[in-house]
Amino acid sequence: MRKKLKKAAKFILEQQNGKEKKTEKRTIKKRLTGIYKIKKKIFFNPEKKSKYIIIGILLCTVLYIFAPNGLFFIAALIIVSLSRLFQRFCPFEIGIELITLFTACFTIAYGLLIGLIFGFFSMLAAMIISDEIKERWSFIALISILSVALIAGLFPYENYMSFAVFGLLLALVYDCLFDLIFRVTLGRMNIFKRVIFYVTHLYFNYFLFFYLGKKILAFLIGA
Repeated sequence: MRKKLKKAAKFILEQQNGKEKKTEKRTIKKRLTGIYKIKKKIFFNPEKKSKYIIIGILLCTVLYIFAPNGLFFIAALIIVSLSRLFQRFCPFEIGIELITLFTACFTIAYGLLIGLIFGFFSMLAAMIISDEIKERWSFIALISILSVALIAGLFPYENYMSFAVFGLLLALVYDCLFDLIFRVTLGRMNIFKRVIFYVTHLYFNYFLFFYLGKKILAFLIGA
């Protein structure tokens, strides 16, 4: 009799837990749907395009005035954003981007705040240009890129590793954080697509940091 009661109690608890999990998932989905709708209103409303252009011009003006080496800051922002243009025409995501490298370099050269600003706005601009801003995971990329600036600004890499290995580490942290947040908020992801992104993203960033990283960093510090 006791065994039957225990089994019944377990069954009831499992059902309740299952319902709670489903409710949590539904709540998360509703919130994400709300975020997506707001995002669509912000970025894809034709009536407000002129306002966005004006805001963009004002932002560039402010950055030019207050950011160290403001002209190069804006130029780098544009170049980095355009580096993701090809993704608009690609059926799957490839990890070729300049955002990680330039975010790390700006952070090391000019400090954490500048790095965070550059990383966030360059990622935002890149996603708008590549049309990835429409994706439900776009907010995750904006969060994850901040980890690159944080690590570059706080971790003394030169005492432990080369700049190329540091770049590889930054790319790996970005990817892992992205996947973690995606898993928690949106659920499962396409493993095949992620493997393609991982391989290209890690290799490309190692290549960039190895051949161009120190040169860009030296230019920023010397400018």
